[in-house]
Amino acid sequence: MPHETAVGLGRLGVVTALTLRTQPTYDIQQVVYDDLPMEALDDLDGVFGAGYSVSLFTRFRGPAFELAFVKRRVDPAAPWTPPDTWFGAVRAPEQRHPLSGEPPEHTTLQDGLPAPWHTRLPHFRLEFTPSKGEEIQSEFFVPREHGPAAIRAVHALGPRLAPVLLISEIRTIAADDLPASMAYQRDSVALHFTWMR
Repeated sequence: MPHETAVGLGRLGVVTALTLRTQPTYDIQQVVYDDLPMEALDDLDGVFGAGYSVSLFTRFRGPAFELAFVKRRVDPAAPWTPPDTWFGAVRAPEQRHPLSGEPPEHTTLQDGLPAPWHTRLPHFRLEFTPSKGEEIQSEFFVPREHGPAAIRAVHALGPRLAPVLLISEIRTIAADDLPASMAYQRDSVALHFTWMR
């Protein structure tokens, strides 16, 4: 009996045939913006719809997200020139690392030039340790429509989080039909936390 799955977890039983659904390679452009105002959440769809992948980084210490990583899939029929400003944020003049003080050369290039997807979609280069390397991570998913309220609620806890939070990444995930998925049949906003050990 045919069965579609993304991850088996040892529950597939005996596999006698396997069909892989693949996608041709593609290029990505990546740029980073500094200080995205918190008010940008009022246009959640505009912010997260601006790219193939959009990640907001914050320590919940001020009125803005410190960094916004915007990754756009290249469409030869519709070339994209990254703007200097975006929802009130300003394009970073140099390479950025999500964690303040960490080497920016550990991150994938943020030059806005088209490059193969595997060199731009990850935040970190394969030859370096991602993030800081000594941390604890957790993630909480909320329905997309509750995303802005959830982010603002956590932002209010900023002073309590500051002593132990290295960084928080906020991103969106499309609904899927995988029962073990955190986005099962629900568009979601993910609040990811990287904590000090």
